[in-house]
Amino acid sequence: LTRLATGIALGVVVVSLLLPLMIQSSSPVGITVLVAAAILLDMGVSANLVLSQRAIFSLAPEIRSRLNGLFMAIFF
Repeated sequence: LTRLATGIALGVVVVSLLLPLMIQSSSPVGITVLVAAAILLDMGVSANLVLSQRAIFSLAPEIRSRLNGLFMAIFF
């Protein structure tokens, strides 16, 4: 389940990065597409972070605390 959901989250991120490239910059729809792409990007990144922490917290307690500390140090 986690791998599938991670793949979907990364797919949403890729779509959000490609979406603005499909619209002309002078188009009146451009700002709407840009806002939608930003929302999709935020959703994809947030989902990926939540799924990654879920995978970490499913580990044994001895490993979990150190790995979670490393995870937070890398992503912040």
